[in-house]
Amino acid sequence: MVSVALPIESYISSQNSSAITSNIPISVPGYSRSSQECGIVHFGVGGFHRSHLAFYMDVLANDFNETQWSICGVGIREDEKRFAGIIKEQDGLFTLVTKCAAAGKDNDACVSARIIGSLNKYIHVQDEQGATKIINQLASETTKIVSLTITESGYNIGNTGEFNLFNQDVQHDLDAGNNNSSEPPRTVFGFIVQAMNIRRKLGRSGFTILSCDNLVSNGDTIKKCILSFINALGNKPLLEWVLAGNVCFPNSMVDRITPVTNIDDVKYVHNVIGIKDNSPVVCEEYTQWILEDSFCDNARPPLELLSGSSYNVLLTSNVEPYELLKLRLLNSTHTAICYLGALSGFQFIHEIFQNAVFVKYVMNMMVNEVIPTLPLVEGINLQDYAKSIVKRFSNGNIADRCSRICNDGATKMVRFLLPIVKDQITSSRPIAHLTLAVASWIVFLYLNDDSTTPLVDVLVSELQLQRKIRQAFCEKTKHLSVTSILAIKQVFGDLGENNVFCKGVQQGVDQLLTYGANSALKDFAFSTSV
Repeated sequence: MVSVALPIESYISSQNSSAITSNIPISVPGYSRSSQECGIVHFGVGGFHRSHLAFYMDVLANDFNETQWSICGVGIREDEKRFAGIIKEQDGLFTLVTKCAAAGKDNDACVSARIIGSLNKYIHVQDEQGATKIINQLASETTKIVSLTITESGYNIGNTGEFNLFNQDVQHDLDAGNNNSSEPPRTVFGFIVQAMNIRRKLGRSGFTILSCDNLVSNGDTIKKCILSFINALGNKPLLEWVLAGNVCFPNSMVDRITPVTNIDDVKYVHNVIGIKDNSPVVCEEYTQWILEDSFCDNARPPLELLSGSSYNVLLTSNVEPYELLKLRLLNSTHTAICYLGALSGFQFIHEIFQNAVFVKYVMNMMVNEVIPTLPLVEGINLQDYAKSIVKRFSNGNIADRCSRICNDGATKMVRFLLPIVKDQITSSRPIAHLTLAVASWIVFLYLNDDSTTPLVDVLVSELQLQRKIRQAFCEKTKHLSVTSILAIKQVFGDLGENNVFCKGVQQGVDQLLTYGANSALKDFAFSTSV
């Protein structure tokens, strides 16, 4: 622990990060950041990236002297501009605070902190010559990996599973590419493909594109996006170059609960650690990363050094069993419970999982309707894994808001929950808990007041789902019919034609609107034992 005093007014920066005094265990970068070159370019430098990939690269640099994997963060969205200003003022440094699930909120005995130094550069597209700098960094020979956390909706994949070439920003980038326009790209795909073409023309090696998002086969998904974009450009030489193995797309599974930073987190870092950090990250202690060992020219960080239980990194030839396990038990449970919790008046996820009725419902759902769809995973007891999820979600030191999890619900339904429903129906197994979860999402959309709680959901907006749900409500009978909603194939596919599914969702909607979430849950929670 460092014990040199630091004035409370100081902002975190390269000049003062080694002089931090703290009431809790804290580590600071012990390596020289000035001599580092960026081996990784990352799109989407949010809280999760900083608690996960940036954390792992900091550990490699600090504990193993592997300093060639520093990160150049990239922002291409307007809403990333504020962060760009903060992180540049702090020389790329930020505080990562981990809080375990020990009893007592803000119990300092279960808190530790680390000043992360792996984010060595940040470029926003609106910087002076920002787009050019981003492309040059992507095309640089030092860049070996391009990583992404752009959320599920950022991949622009429709319910058909195909890349949406008619997206307005994609169309802009395709037109610019076809016309050799100097207009900067608007999408991740536009930037990456332009940089790949430069590398190809200059005879440079390619790079690995590493998705760190919660998607089934996320590497295969970003590969489909990139190839579709190149095909639409009609750039046959580039397409052949990529298909010849010059660009790699490993699948990966990532896991660490990381809420959105709020003002209380900023105050906590200020008061407890004694430093002003305008963009700290708070996360749970647990972390995991499973990756396909498939990197271009074997140019990758020595992640095998992080295989211990503290870091849970595994390089494997097959990620699928692990990602299915995590996406269907953890992510689908998150999605299933957040709307029921919000309808019951809960603000935080841990409040939901400290309620016996909700926990019983969740365990019944996982054991009886989710686990039957999963393959066996060597060394993992599925029921124990399910119980560990409940324990992690009940961590009162991680103030993860229901509103955050409620965002992008349409995409999450398509990616996480509805595939489980389909598998259960195919095998003639029960889906009652799952259909209640779907019903809670529909009721949430019906009741949500955009004026007080704006909903962030691209697909809901595109499909005008809230308007359609409200139109389906009959004032005279006070009945909300889900028939027309479940017929929307962009979300539900053919499930809208399945009587068991439609009946279950309708019953759930009726119960939720008539009796409320708490009463509806009690019936479900104790209808089955685990």
